[in-house]
Order: sequence, then structure tokens, then C-alpha cells
Amino acid sequence: MNPNSTRSFAIPTWAWMILIGLTMWKVWIGPIPQAGVAHAQIPDSAAQRRLLIDELRRTNQLLTQIDETIRNHTIKVRIIEADKTPADRVRGDGR
Repeated sequence: MNPNSTRSFAIPTWAWMILIGLTMWKVWIGPIPQAGVAHAQIPDSAAQRRLLIDELRRTNQLLTQIDETIRNHTIKVRIIEADKTPADRVRGDGR
């Protein structure tokens, strides 16, 4: 048996043993004492609801304006034929 192969096997084994030992020590002592504690911000749910309602009202106004424009005004539409993609050519239906 080659003595170098035993030595090359022993180095990773000791490295793993040290790593496991350090991990066990870290778990034993607990978290780092100087680590900051996160404080949750208490959201103002009433203000969030007011903003949501205001946005919904604005959306309804815009949709009403669009609806009135579509119903009461002439809309000019220009149809442009789309380019055929390679998938359309293979499929052959021209969509």
C-alpha cells in the first residue's frame, strides 16, 4: 500500500472532524451575541385599504372614459398583416 494515499486520506478526515467540531461548538454556544434583532414594522392597514380604494376608483374612472369613447366615437382601425414566422411556415395555416 502506498503511504501517500493513507496520508492524503487522513488530511480530509481531520478537516471534516475539525469542521464538525466547530459546527457542534457553534450550535452549543448559540447565535452570535452582537447580531442585530430584526424589528417588524406594523403596517397601517387602514391606510393601505384607503390607497387601494382610491386606486380602484381611479381605475373605474378610466374604464368609464374608455367605454364612453368606444360607444360614442368613431374609431379608426388599420389592419396590418403580420409577418409570417418560421413556425407559421412549418404549420402552414398562416395564423
